[in-house]
Amino acid sequence: MPPRVVSDATCELGSSPVRLSTTYSAVLGVLGAAFAVALSCNEYPSDLRERARLTDASSGDTIWWQSTDPNGCTTWRKPNEGDRPVSTVATNLEPLYFAFDSVRLGSRDLAGNLSDTAWKTLGLDVDGVCTASDTCKQVNTQPCTGLSPNPDGENCRDNTFGRLAGDTAKQIVPMGIPISDLGLNCGLCKGRFNLVFRVSGYNGTRSDDKVRVDIYPSPGLENQSLFPDVCQPTGTYGPLCWTRNYPWTVDESVLSLRDVAGPNLSDSKWYDDNAYVREGVLVARYPSGQLLWPPHTLSSTVYVLPLRVTDGQIMGRIELQPDGDWIIRDGLIAGRSRGADVKAGFRMLGICPSSPLYPTIEFVESGLDLLASGDVDGLKSCDAMSFGFGFVARQAIAGKAAQAPVLQDCPATDGGLPDADAAVPDTGSRDAQGAETGSEG
Repeated sequence: MPPRVVSDATCELGSSPVRLSTTYSAVLGVLGAAFAVALSCNEYPSDLRERARLTDASSGDTIWWQSTDPNGCTTWRKPNEGDRPVSTVATNLEPLYFAFDSVRLGSRDLAGNLSDTAWKTLGLDVDGVCTASDTCKQVNTQPCTGLSPNPDGENCRDNTFGRLAGDTAKQIVPMGIPISDLGLNCGLCKGRFNLVFRVSGYNGTRSDDKVRVDIYPSPGLENQSLFPDVCQPTGTYGPLCWTRNYPWTVDESVLSLRDVAGPNLSDSKWYDDNAYVREGVLVARYPSGQLLWPPHTLSSTVYVLPLRVTDGQIMGRIELQPDGDWIIRDGLIAGRSRGADVKAGFRMLGICPSSPLYPTIEFVESGLDLLASGDVDGLKSCDAMSFGFGFVARQAIAGKAAQAPVLQDCPATDGGLPDADAAVPDTGSRDAQGAETGSEG
């Protein structure tokens, strides 16, 4: 199978990319902070134009997680235990492996154009209240006390990360923080990094009351020399992208049995063993306390913020294509991240208090819009930020185990937290409804 071909994305470079850190390279943030480059590029590769039906109800498909709250507002609520279907098919498929093909971070619309409003159709109603949404203006319930107003998107979606993508890109990129969704998608296309995830116990139909989802951070394709293109925060990258026949390495640290690598991986320490499929939509929890995007092993000038998830959900339409491959399209990852973890992500990029760039990340405080605990209490100070990202994932092959770079905070003498990354317990995920699953390690 030849490499997949996508159209070029052409931009004018506004400034030269600035390397922020040599400790680790090109960290994916998206579910990292989605501050896309606000320059003149207005074209995505063709595959990024997949219409996100989970983020746009205009398709006419059934949106079973849409509901009406007590105030009469139409909300895109988080799926819950009551949404679990009744399954009548007992025979399961062999485990299916997927890797992200492309992501949509909230600063661009479905046509790939920079937009100040694209974030409004991404995400879920994470906090369960509607705050100054365009579709429910008569309700202005605050889930907590914040430094500045943080309105919800359409149908009460919580997605402050996506809003900041459009609001702050023009400020932080010229200052030397080369965060770019074009660069991120180039990195995915060229196999520099990814998240491989396995869907097992799935009966292959539109309804399955219980499946398992295992997530494996990937430092990149086994053979990255196939795509030598250098990804830039802005600019054109070549038309060839990975296809199913190119194996992805997996981070050995998450394997329950480290000597069992691909193509049939041992279980991951990052998992949800109580996910489900309803009306063709896969619903699972993202492992609480873990980073959404992994670092990769090649030098690069492309960076995006590493995001540690406090409460996250991943969902998307799982479909069998005419060519026999499976795909997850119209995907959505939504949830919350603690404000302290958002700032830690910048420190992992080398933006420490002694850096002249450090003052540019103070906007994090103004973007806190909910409580990390999940409570709604207007008397408490907001301490977390909501996010929502779209994605497409294609069927993939898992390959060799590899050692992934370890994320490093700033030195303790320069504002870093001692052993900040190691302090987070290595546990399993919560299930699709938020109840604790088992844990490994």
